[in-house]
Amino acid sequence: MKNFGELKPCWIQGYDGGEIWHLDENTICYKAGNKFQLHDLKVDKRKLFESPGNGVDKIATHPAKLWFAISELGLQPSIYVCDYMLGGNVILQLTGGAVMKYQTIVFSEKRDYLVAISGVPDYTAFVWDCKDGKLLCQTALTPGAKVTSIVFSEVNYNMFAITTEENVQIFTIQRCNELYQLFKREVIMPTCSVETGITTEDSTIIKKERNLTYRSMHEASIAGLSGPAVDAFVAPEKRVERFVPTAISWYDGGGLLVGGRGGQLILITHEFSHIKVLLDTPADEDKENFVHGMFNQMAWSTKRGVLLAAGGDGLIRSLDLTPPSVSIKLLWRANSSLKHLSLSPQENNVVVVASADNGIDMISLSSTSTSISSFTFLTGQFVAMDENLSNQIITCRDNGYLQIWNKSDGKILADFSLNTPVASLACSPLVNDLVVVGTCSGHLVFLDTGANTEDAINIRTIQMTRMHHDVINCVRFDEQGRFLLTSSSLGKNIYVVDGTPSSQFECIGYIACPRNVKSLQINSSLLPNKSTVTAILVNDKPTSDEDPPVSDVVVFRIGAEMLARADDYFKTGRCDFDASAVGLQVITLNDEVESATVVRSNDTSYVIAVISGFDKAYVEYQADQGMPELEQIAVEIARDNDGHKLTGGVMKLSNNGKVIVTSSRDGYVIMRSVANPVKDRCENHFHSYLCGGTRDIHLLSNGAGVVSIGAQDASINYYKFEATRADLIANMILYQQKLTREVEQLREEEEDTLSKMEDWMPAAKSPSPPGSRASSARSAPLDDDVTAEVDIKITADDDSKHRKSSSKPGTADAAMSDDVTMTPTPTPCSDATWLELREAEWRKEDNSKFDEYKRNLRKNIKKLRKKILGLRDRNSRLPDIEKLDLDEFNLDKQQLQQMRTLQDETLREVREEIRFENLTQRFLAYQIRKECWDEMDTKGRSLKPLNGGSTVSNYPMKKLTLQESLTLNQVKRKRQLELNSQTLQAELEAKASESTTSTVTATDKETETDTEAPTDAEVDGHPVIKSLSLHGSLAPKILGKNALFYSQLELHNRESKISQITLLKEELRKIKDEFNKEFNIIYKTKEHELEKMNERNNRIRYIQTYIHGEVGTVFNQVIDDVMDVYEKPEKALVVEDHEVKIERVLNEEQQLEKEARDKVEEKERRLAAADNKLERGLKDMMDGVLQVKREDVLKSDIPVPEYVLQKEEGDFNMEELQGYKAYQEKCKELEIEREKFRKSMEAERRKLMQTNLEARQDFDDAALALFQKKIKAELMVNQEEMKIVRLIYSILLEDEQNKHTNHVNYLIEVYSKIMVQRREELEEAEMIVDDYNDVVDNAVAEDKILERAFKREFSDQPLSLVEVLFKHFKKRPKMPRAPQVSTMNFYKASAKPPEIPKITRESIERDYDAHAPDGVQVEVWQRLCRARWAKIECEAKVRETSLMLIEIKHFCDMKRTQVEKCATTVDRLIQLRIRVQDEKMKAQLNLNVQFLLKQGQVESKPDQLVPNYTDCTLLMRTVIEDLNSTIKTLGLGKVAAMMDSKEFKIAIHQLEWEKKKMVMQMEDLQSRAKYIQGLKLTRSLQAYLSEEDYDSQQAHVLVQLEGTYESLEKEKKKQVKRLEDAAVDLQRSIRLKGIENEELDRVLEEFVLEVSERHNINQVNNANMHSKTGGKNQKMKQIVQRRRLVDLAKAQAQEVAVMRAEVERLRMKTFPALVQIDH
Repeated sequence: MKNFGELKPCWIQGYDGGEIWHLDENTICYKAGNKFQLHDLKVDKRKLFESPGNGVDKIATHPAKLWFAISELGLQPSIYVCDYMLGGNVILQLTGGAVMKYQTIVFSEKRDYLVAISGVPDYTAFVWDCKDGKLLCQTALTPGAKVTSIVFSEVNYNMFAITTEENVQIFTIQRCNELYQLFKREVIMPTCSVETGITTEDSTIIKKERNLTYRSMHEASIAGLSGPAVDAFVAPEKRVERFVPTAISWYDGGGLLVGGRGGQLILITHEFSHIKVLLDTPADEDKENFVHGMFNQMAWSTKRGVLLAAGGDGLIRSLDLTPPSVSIKLLWRANSSLKHLSLSPQENNVVVVASADNGIDMISLSSTSTSISSFTFLTGQFVAMDENLSNQIITCRDNGYLQIWNKSDGKILADFSLNTPVASLACSPLVNDLVVVGTCSGHLVFLDTGANTEDAINIRTIQMTRMHHDVINCVRFDEQGRFLLTSSSLGKNIYVVDGTPSSQFECIGYIACPRNVKSLQINSSLLPNKSTVTAILVNDKPTSDEDPPVSDVVVFRIGAEMLARADDYFKTGRCDFDASAVGLQVITLNDEVESATVVRSNDTSYVIAVISGFDKAYVEYQADQGMPELEQIAVEIARDNDGHKLTGGVMKLSNNGKVIVTSSRDGYVIMRSVANPVKDRCENHFHSYLCGGTRDIHLLSNGAGVVSIGAQDASINYYKFEATRADLIANMILYQQKLTREVEQLREEEEDTLSKMEDWMPAAKSPSPPGSRASSARSAPLDDDVTAEVDIKITADDDSKHRKSSSKPGTADAAMSDDVTMTPTPTPCSDATWLELREAEWRKEDNSKFDEYKRNLRKNIKKLRKKILGLRDRNSRLPDIEKLDLDEFNLDKQQLQQMRTLQDETLREVREEIRFENLTQRFLAYQIRKECWDEMDTKGRSLKPLNGGSTVSNYPMKKLTLQESLTLNQVKRKRQLELNSQTLQAELEAKASESTTSTVTATDKETETDTEAPTDAEVDGHPVIKSLSLHGSLAPKILGKNALFYSQLELHNRESKISQITLLKEELRKIKDEFNKEFNIIYKTKEHELEKMNERNNRIRYIQTYIHGEVGTVFNQVIDDVMDVYEKPEKALVVEDHEVKIERVLNEEQQLEKEARDKVEEKERRLAAADNKLERGLKDMMDGVLQVKREDVLKSDIPVPEYVLQKEEGDFNMEELQGYKAYQEKCKELEIEREKFRKSMEAERRKLMQTNLEARQDFDDAALALFQKKIKAELMVNQEEMKIVRLIYSILLEDEQNKHTNHVNYLIEVYSKIMVQRREELEEAEMIVDDYNDVVDNAVAEDKILERAFKREFSDQPLSLVEVLFKHFKKRPKMPRAPQVSTMNFYKASAKPPEIPKITRESIERDYDAHAPDGVQVEVWQRLCRARWAKIECEAKVRETSLMLIEIKHFCDMKRTQVEKCATTVDRLIQLRIRVQDEKMKAQLNLNVQFLLKQGQVESKPDQLVPNYTDCTLLMRTVIEDLNSTIKTLGLGKVAAMMDSKEFKIAIHQLEWEKKKMVMQMEDLQSRAKYIQGLKLTRSLQAYLSEEDYDSQQAHVLVQLEGTYESLEKEKKKQVKRLEDAAVDLQRSIRLKGIENEELDRVLEEFVLEVSERHNINQVNNANMHSKTGGKNQKMKQIVQRRRLVDLAKAQAQEVAVMRAEVERLRMKTFPALVQIDH
């Protein structure tokens, strides 16, 4: 608001590495943040210009005028053209261009053109006229084209070129009066490879707008493309690596120089029709001068005739392109790669380059090529800034660069690199030269910026302290500089550090916050000797979308007196302040904010100012004090809705607390009065929101202005604040002076202490003591409740040491005492934070109180250790299965629990990974089973013979889907309708043919009947396939003839081919079904036979066991036949237990199932083991069987009598002897029975084996027959699939042709529209030509009128004077001759457009009074000068209009040529369409037919064999026969008609002859009658009638005439010879006169020189004579003499006029006019 003040820009510093442009030889311009800056590099003077629009995007300067153009940011950006001579005021605003942004803009030097290239989304080239701001023309570019540079031709101002990442495009501005057009030509880059280099092509290098070649369109149609996609399509085999342009520059001769990415250089010459390779790395021997990226930027120096190139290696090279070779000279080297290059526009004496490190260097192109001036803006973004007591601005960048700026002019006073990333900065209000920097590693770096050496600032590091483990995001001093606060982005503590050098910047303590701290603000103006600190906490509470956003603010107060007695306010020995002591309070705001500060407070409440994250308004909240244990919810008390436009930003309060400054991501900075923030405010646009807006702001302590740094534009701005009220600034100054007086004495002491402090050097890292925790990068803080707990960890190394020491007596106790006599005190690492060091120190002090307790504890530990080691020794001697892991002996329960937790976590992760892997495998198995097994109607399986042989497989088949079934039924119904229609049509044609009289004789009919081939019958009233040969497969032999099939000779359209494919697929399915049926029968037969064979094999094994016992060679040869996995593939889907070779691991579900199954089996086993009465009775009574078999009976032996076992045979009695004999007889009978049974069993075995052999053979025969059927079925399947493939190929070919036809039609439509457009443009141009002809005629007429009006205007003067004045009126100054009309070409790159030289008044020296002839008054001479200038202007207008007319006609001729080319292209496309249609028709008619030929050998003569059937045509025999009969009938009818016509024509001719004869006779008679009627009797006629010998008289007259003719002929020859001689003499005279004229010209030049010298002498003499009195008389005599001569000339002129009139009168009298009388 005006009633508060105004922010005016003062200076800006910063350069982000963007484009640089020359305004004049020493001044360049570049984008600095959101502003436009002019920089005089020679004297280091800068001038700032604000953007007239929304920020600065792209800039450009005019090479010939002091103009510069600025394009703004945002949607629909405008381009502002400003004049530096008018103070940078906008002279034009160019609109109607890009939609979002411009890629680049550039001025034309010769004409006031401005060309701009837009980016996303339109990608268009625009051309404006900077005289009136009119958009002349525009044209679309390739979508996605990234334009890197634009260069106007220095020869032809109508041409400019642009380069993209892929190619180079050349544009021509064509003009037709007020009509402008852009003509684009795209250059095809040559092929380029590392091995062969650049390869140029012989064809044209200009890419055609449309690809019209037949081959390219055919390749695109094969790819399925048509329309606009064809133009960008390149076949894969034609894709090659091409030259990649990086920079362009125009050559003197009109050529275009193009630099390549690989260090190549080419020249496009001959009106862009030829590419010449100037530099090619592989082809050149000297490879040291060629560097990849050496042509990043190029500029052609017209004055010096060399090419300047800036490369990525930091070198500027000068290239002399004079043939025969290119010479390279190194001019200058930079420290980093060069990104931009600008050459001074006029004399080309200075070149300015911008490097990758944001440095700008100006180099003179003299013989030394030295740098005139160099400016380094440093890389990286500004992250923080502050103001010291000397009103200097100190900034730091994210890469660690520290810079000191002069507030008045913005110059850099000093810079310093910390060589580490930094994030925050603060300047001490107490010590002028003290600067504190917070790094990203958590260190606080204290710098002294006051070490001056010879008027230069030397920055040094005096101390570095580790405060945090992460980024220090905030560093804030209180207003007196006594302490500073720091916080980190991931830390909850706010550290309080003493800010005085005398205290060595000791950390006093810290304040613990509930959560991480986001930002920090200090207000020291609310209470005396106390600072109110406001901290925003990170909101880590889980919220949903429905919950309103909230922010927590921590407010506490801290002062110098409190810090002096800090020990009284600490809660523990860690130096953490008690929350109640500092009044820490958490306040909740019902909004999401990033910065807040307390602006007012009293004893009961706080007033907190924030920028709302919801509506970006300035809001003030009020919260109560005095309840730190509860979270307070603040209440909104004030709001200013007219705030920022984007969220985020920074809020800063002035030292006196009266002014608050806010910034946001929108780039605006708003300054408000705390008392009335709604009305008292002002704002300005500091940075662009597209570059992140403002990162940080700072209000100067004296209120003079505001300094800001951008988030991403690498700029620092200083705006001067001009307050409306003087007391506003005065109060801030008074408050600052008050603070200065309060600490003046302390400041002097501290500054003296600071100057005496030594430079900080990093200390060497001392080795950590054994057992300390220094090995970890960060020491974990100890808990409060831990007192004297000691961790004991026994490892394998300890065990080995114990065993070794135990082997020696007296060493075990010593070893144990060494290990546990000292408590391992926690030791922080070498780079520990202050808190870690403080905690270690506090822990050490706390532990000293418990020494006695520790001593007792160590004794107990010794005993425990000895016991554990004994247990470990005992454990080592146990078997492996009983051993415990070493971790089990770890007495550190916490670490043991951690290890177990880690193991469980690792185990869980491994299990989870295995589970997902198993799930993936299961899903893959499920998909495979689903696709290959479950969805198969017929499962695929094989069948193997039993005795070996070929395996037979069936055809796996899927079920028909619903869509396939519907399609098949639809095709069948459609085909049935077609057959019915054909049958009905044939019947109608048969009836019609019967009613028509046939012209064929009965003999011919009989002959035709005899020669006809037999035809097949019809099935169901429909014609069937006439032969297997024509059908093309053997399928009808199995499936029968199908009338639904199309004949192969009828498949001419796409629909019939698709239907035929559907029917063929159905036939394939039927063939496979038929074979699968037979396969299933044989398969079931094998299963049945295998069951029987296995039964017989079991019987054979039983017999063999009975005969030969349990072990025998024959027994081993009996093997059961089983079906393998190929015959029963379902086996592959089930995993048997015996297939798993490793121990099976069950999951919980499987384990539960296994346990349940084991319980059931155990229960069954227990029930089986219980007492079963039935089984026990069966076993006792019948030996466990119900029926006794014969073999069982024969197997049992006859019981031996007891006495045989007890006595010898000689001791038997009679009864015993008889019994023994009976026993022997029974044994013999049993052996005989056994032998008989064995033989019967052997016979049965042989029979069974024979039966198995016969069964195997029978099955093999059946399998062989099935195999033969499979061969036939496979043959039929291949035949049908071949037909399907051929049909699919024909359909694809037809689709390609359709695509080709569609594309040709598209091109015809496009070129037709273009031709219509061009014709309209041509008509418009012709109308402009007609209109401009009138303009030229009017200009010529006006010029003639001026010339005719000369004498009328000077009629008041004497006639002799008028003649003299007229001669001066016709005189013109010397000017270059205008170009010839025949040589004019406005659009040639190698020729300048024709121009008319302009004449100014200064160039006409005759306008001065000194050049006036003698006797002419001054007034008359001035009037003559005005008339002559008007005449010169009129003549110039005539020349300009004539030249414009020529240009318009040239434009009209070009348009006419374009129309003719379009018409020719359309005609070519029409011819191409006809060709494609013919090819399509031929492809439809020339069918690819598959025949089934009889196999075998047929003898034929060599001359009768036709090996190639490419040019043959296949036709049906009936077609030829019907055609022959029709030809005969029509031939006879034609002969009869011709005979009748012949007779009739003869009669007609005869009548016509008679008619002509009679007409001629009539005309002859009429002419005779007319002649007789008009005959006059002249004297010659009367003489003829009266003279008897009239012929002789006529012969005499003829002889006389011949004599006269001969005499005249002779006279003619004499006259001709005389004239030829005269012509020779004249030619000789002409040559002599020419020689004389040359001599006279030479003499004349000498005379002119002498006359001019004499004239000069006479002027001097006349000047001397005028001084004498005699000069007047001489002058008077000359005037009188001249008057007399003029009068005499007039008299003689009058006499001549009278004599001429008399001559004319006498001529008319002598030669009167003869009037022809018409008789």
